[in-house]
Amino acid sequence: MTTRTVYVTEFDLQRLRILVRSTALSAGGSDAILNDLMSALERSTAVKAGEIPPDIVTMNSTIRLQDLESGMEFIATIVFPHKFGDEEDRISILSPLGSALFGFRQGDRIEVPFPGALRPFLILEVIYQPEASGQASIDFPS
Repeated sequence: MTTRTVYVTEFDLQRLRILVRSTALSAGGSDAILNDLMSALERSTAVKAGEIPPDIVTMNSTIRLQDLESGMEFIATIVFPHKFGDEEDRISILSPLGSALFGFRQGDRIEVPFPGALRPFLILEVIYQPEASGQASIDFPS
């Protein structure tokens, strides 16, 4: 397996660590998705918002994906859980797909755990990234 550099903005790293810890505490223990996300955050390379490459999936990025099993393409935005139900085509960072996508880049193939198997997806395009647009993500609940 190839080791890839997973990038995260310093701001997202801080917010996601808080989210993972508080969600783990309220859930009363460990959860595979939370553990995987925390592991990914610990292995990630933190950079300032203005220095993150524009093809990296960050919080509030809109991406075009392809499910490599079905061939289906779709567009979605990676969001914090409190924004998940607001609109269609949103993926929570705390879902298996959301946590798997975060920090990877356009052109990367990822495998997402689904019941009974890993399902392959391809990140076809980062359509919108807040940092590349000069709009840092600021929607974390207070």
